[in-house]
Amino acid sequence: MIEKAELEEARRLIEERGCAPGAEKVALPEAHGRVLAKDITAPVDYPPFNRSPLDGYALQAADTVGASPGAPARLKVVDTVYAGGYSHKIVTGGIAVRLMTGSPIPEGADCVIRQEDTRLEEGWVVIEKELIPWENYCFRGENLRKGDTVLKKDSVLQAAAIGVLAGVGVAAVPVYKKPTAAVLSTGDELIEPGTLPAPGQIYGSNLYTIACRLKECGVNVLSTGILRDDSAAIGNAVAEAAGRADFIVTTGGVSAGEKDLMAAVMKGLGAEIVFRGVKIRPGSAVLFSVFGGKPVISLSGNPLASAVTFELLLPSFLQKITGNRSLERRTMQAVLQNDFDKKSPVRRALRGKFWRDCEGKAVVEIIDHMHSSGNLTVALKSNCYVDVEKGSTGLKRGEMVRIIV
Repeated sequence: MIEKAELEEARRLIEERGCAPGAEKVALPEAHGRVLAKDITAPVDYPPFNRSPLDGYALQAADTVGASPGAPARLKVVDTVYAGGYSHKIVTGGIAVRLMTGSPIPEGADCVIRQEDTRLEEGWVVIEKELIPWENYCFRGENLRKGDTVLKKDSVLQAAAIGVLAGVGVAAVPVYKKPTAAVLSTGDELIEPGTLPAPGQIYGSNLYTIACRLKECGVNVLSTGILRDDSAAIGNAVAEAAGRADFIVTTGGVSAGEKDLMAAVMKGLGAEIVFRGVKIRPGSAVLFSVFGGKPVISLSGNPLASAVTFELLLPSFLQKITGNRSLERRTMQAVLQNDFDKKSPVRRALRGKFWRDCEGKAVVEIIDHMHSSGNLTVALKSNCYVDVEKGSTGLKRGEMVRIIV
């Protein structure tokens, strides 16, 4: 067992215990938010025919040469096509076919004029402007040709991607299987929202924060609820969860107090203890163990500490087991916008707000000046972490700092 692992080492040790996901085929409506397990190619041209982008008339541009308000062109309207219909007429000189938006452009026509730019007189369309060939003309396959790659493997299927797949007639797609996590929270002081607290009790937020964050990362979640500080109850819950989930996340019971039971519980279960503690604040109290081949990540019971450690330790592991590359954390340099006077005898991760100024320069403001591991409200205002090195005597406005976005 490693005592007090470095952040990068702890992240690597957790990632190593993750398994790449298998694949399954799901219907398109169920694929939203999932990650593609292979490239998708277009089975048809998109659009599948030459189509009109507007309501108007299909004609030959040559018929409008010299057309003006004083000398309009007049073309005989020989057919009308609605979306979903088709005209068998071949457009030749002197004739036009009325079209609705999205309808196929008939053979022989090389342009479409907007209905608003015409007037209809007893079966003849009057045109007072010149058109050029292929004006207002959407070509068959101009977006995608049959066989083109529509989406690449590892793409996350958001709304636009689902729409494009539907547009080329794809009904089902291969996606990575979603892993399942069991989440449990421990503490005699914790109660569920909606109940009345007794003296000394608080509402438990960790269960909700961690479960929702896992869902955002593409993980199915089994919640075991809040557990009392009882070794037998915690051990039974972990053992049961290991039989149902791919990995387990717990909060609470990982410090050095009398009621901090997770280490003893995991040892009692015969689990492999990989490391205990990470050299980072907040969130240094972390236990990582493996039970029955299932990773068990035990985080601090302090709300902000558990959230910080989750974001710093788990992204590479979650990326590996979900196939979602967008979960990878980005690091960059940014100009600090305020002072931070506190010394840092250990490495520190501070909540910050990152943006780009009018010149496109990356800037950041430190948000959590109270430095309380229980103050989750700062998460509402932040979108990054400022990575403060061990031994820092403080940071000054204008300095370049490393941030984790």
